[in-house]
Amino acid sequence: MNDVDSLELYYSFKRCFSDLHTWIQDTIWPRGVFEIVKVVDVTQNHEGIEGKTWCFFAISTSVHVYSFSAVKPYRIEPEGYISGDVSTRVPLNGEEASGSNDLSGSGVYSEETWINLLRGIVKYEVVPVPQF
Repeated sequence: MNDVDSLELYYSFKRCFSDLHTWIQDTIWPRGVFEIVKVVDVTQNHEGIEGKTWCFFAISTSVHVYSFSAVKPYRIEPEGYISGDVSTRVPLNGEEASGSNDLSGSGVYSEETWINLLRGIVKYEVVPVPQF
């Protein structure tokens, strides 16, 4: 993906998910850089029925990748949702493959759910400090 595509994706995300964009800015911006993978804005489907607007985005650290999907509230899912999962970038000690898990805190499309997902990230990122 080139810089123009990335910029168009960013502006599409900002337009379709302005509230989520604000929540991200308020909590992890500018230190937490996120990658927007896909934004789909379907205002109506082929039958003229209200469609859904959804996106995928990710946040990476040196050890983990946190992938998120979000669906704006719409007729079929009036509360929408935000969910996340975590995967390791490298295999853990004694394992041959990297793993993934659901991230705790998934739920309805709200700032509270976003904060709960961030709490889930903190649980993965905090590591014991060796005692001297």
